[in-house]
Amino acid sequence: MLSVYSMTGYARVEGPALGGSVSVEIKSVNHRYLELRFFLPPSLQFLEADMARLFREKVCRGRVEVRINLSGVDLPVAVEWNRGLAKQMDLALKEMKEELGLQGELDLAMLAGQKDVLTINEKVQAEEESWKELRPVLEDSLSSFLEMRAKEGAALAEDLMARLESIGKWTGEVERNKDNVVETYRQRLQRRLSEILEDPEKVDRSRLEQEVALLADRADITEELVRTRSHLDQMGKLIETEGAKGRKLDFLTQELFREITTMGNKAQDAEVSRLVVDMKAELEKIREQVQNLE
Repeated sequence: MLSVYSMTGYARVEGPALGGSVSVEIKSVNHRYLELRFFLPPSLQFLEADMARLFREKVCRGRVEVRINLSGVDLPVAVEWNRGLAKQMDLALKEMKEELGLQGELDLAMLAGQKDVLTINEKVQAEEESWKELRPVLEDSLSSFLEMRAKEGAALAEDLMARLESIGKWTGEVERNKDNVVETYRQRLQRRLSEILEDPEKVDRSRLEQEVALLADRADITEELVRTRSHLDQMGKLIETEGAKGRKLDFLTQELFREITTMGNKAQDAEVSRLVVDMKAELEKIREQVQNLE
């Protein structure tokens, strides 16, 4: 299997951890760089940095969302009261009662019901212990996620290689036709001069050949053909290498498009123009596919 990963992927894994069950859901879409977003229960937020390090070791590009939910995890809690807030609230309520002449007694239930007077916090386990329990489930989910990305990437790679092969074949056809460009121009120019001049024999052969030579220089697409073949070769080799390659392939696709466009502009030949149109259409499909690669 070729070492190519798609930037889109999905996985959901559930496993035992922290005395209960933990479910991990991962999904990703295209992005120019790597963007990690974690949606964690409060009791696990202190492990976000550890999770990010684990993902950065395996994922290079894409917007990746990780959602973790706990089920049946009986975490100890700590109930605390905000002393400063409670005292200020009690004082304010007493002053309000006195200044407004209100009836009624202040009681514990009323004070405890005020926002932020009482707070309930889940106690977290030691970081090392929690990470040791949670990591296996995360690694399983990450493996499933990467497996899906690899399968999609392999399909994209096969499609890209087939399209590069088609462009290579058409490049060979352009190369075989490039010498006809000058001869076609010579015949066209001679025919046009014959139509204009009363006596076709008066055509200045020397001048005609000079014009043809000038066109041959302007219409020479040898350099574009060499660079096109070089770019095709680089892209083929890059697809088969390890590591992220989407951005490099995107750059080479733009360079290929530039060379092929210049080729069509310079050649001024119907057959070459037809081949250039086919190549550019295939390149557009390649560009769309490359946007999905890591």
